[in-house]
Amino acid sequence: MSSTLAPNSLIFMIESVIVRTQVDVKSVNASFATYVRARVCLHLRPRLAGNIAGDRPAYRNMILRQCGVTPLLQMIDAAAQAGQINPMRNATWVLSNLMRGKPGPERELIEPAIPSIVRLLDIDDEELLADACWALSYLTDTNNDSISMVVAAGAISPLMRRLGCGIEKVTTPAMRALCNVLTGSDEDTQAVIDAGFLQAVPYALQSTRVRDDAAAGRTRLLSPSPAYTD
Repeated sequence: MSSTLAPNSLIFMIESVIVRTQVDVKSVNASFATYVRARVCLHLRPRLAGNIAGDRPAYRNMILRQCGVTPLLQMIDAAAQAGQINPMRNATWVLSNLMRGKPGPERELIEPAIPSIVRLLDIDDEELLADACWALSYLTDTNNDSISMVVAAGAISPLMRRLGCGIEKVTTPAMRALCNVLTGSDEDTQAVIDAGFLQAVPYALQSTRVRDDAAAGRTRLLSPSPAYTD
């Protein structure tokens, strides 16, 4: 059975989410059928779109194909210029759900968002940081191509920095993302080592929630590999 959904299926699914989450649809001027067809759902209801995208990969893919990531990136840029943190939090949370699920999203649909997500790691806001780290964690948990894309975007250094921030809701997804990268190519694994991952593991083990991920990362490094054998 094909996983492709017709537009009417998306509308029905949106209406179902509205019922479950008690979203007030009267505040939206246009009908949901209209705004889905106009591809502006991320502008009107970003968190609703995020809920839908996080439900299953087929819904996520439809949101990406209908809306893309550009509206979210524009929302982040506009909010940053205006000094408004809540819109940035909302957009980052939606981005994290658009990266979530297996099989992972199509590269061409989400690649433009990776540099923006990496830049978000420079903002000192716990909620935003947690969702940005989760976005990278979800993405690096799909395939080596996605891992290399994250590494190429310069994510390792800021992830290492957030790993040492001492805030568990941030260090947990940061550790998971770094450990996912360790399962990638030898070059990507080496990038994590060069960033000081081994030195950070003992500190990370102080947190019970990241202990399993840190131990898994250390196991990955100590496992026999052609890149590390004499």
